[in-house]
Amino acid sequence: MKAVLKFDLPEDKEEFGMAVKGSRYYCAIWDMYNCLRTKLKHEELDDREAMIIQQMYKKFFEILEDNGLSLEPCD
Repeated sequence: MKAVLKFDLPEDKEEFGMAVKGSRYYCAIWDMYNCLRTKLKHEELDDREAMIIQQMYKKFFEILEDNGLSLEPCD
């Protein structure tokens, strides 16, 4: 199976750039997930810090879900 994406350049320059950089966006999101997870799991946080990180972690996944995304690479 093959898939082809076509863009009318220069009109679709922004869309083309986002498509080309998709794997970089995924890696940045993955890094953010791991940063939050590591802080929660392996760092000593006071109650306030832990609550803030947990809220951020929850919001992170809400944003992904609201945009129809997950951390599964082939979702």
